[in-house]
Amino acid sequence: YVPRRSVKVEFDSHSGFAAIHNNLRVYDNGDAELTTGQVGGGSKTVLHLTGAEYTALTNLFTKYKFNSMPESFPGRWVPDGPSYEVTYATSPRGRRHTVRSHMGAAEPRGFVTIKNALYRLVAKVRAKGRNVGANVVDGSMNGKTIEARVGDTIEIKLDGNPTTGYQ
Repeated sequence: YVPRRSVKVEFDSHSGFAAIHNNLRVYDNGDAELTTGQVGGGSKTVLHLTGAEYTALTNLFTKYKFNSMPESFPGRWVPDGPSYEVTYATSPRGRRHTVRSHMGAAEPRGFVTIKNALYRLVAKVRAKGRNVGANVVDGSMNGKTIEARVGDTIEIKLDGNPTTGYQ
């Protein structure tokens, strides 16, 4: 029997013309799973949060009344600036609330506090987590930069015929 886990918190951040993307999912069992990279490639890292870390994170959503925040914040969009999406599961039955923002938006202090806590968690998972996925690189990534850390696996897919050799 493998207990079913559900996503309690999800944090997406996108930035730059290079389409750098981070997706952090925190599950109700305390697992924090980070998928990071560029469109077409990426790596997955997992870290289990302590009970105190999980509680501190989820308490921020209650303290700052996340479920009462609007779905997006007004403000002038900044070209090539980061955009964010934070989702919180408001009930075990799957009800969720999502808030979207971007650089230049007028964000309230509570949202900024939650977003900063999630960025700190992204950094912690990156630094201390266990890599469970591979960066996949193929011809579509030609000329693009791939994010990789010591210990990451990069899978390279080459076009060509293995019986006649690769070009």
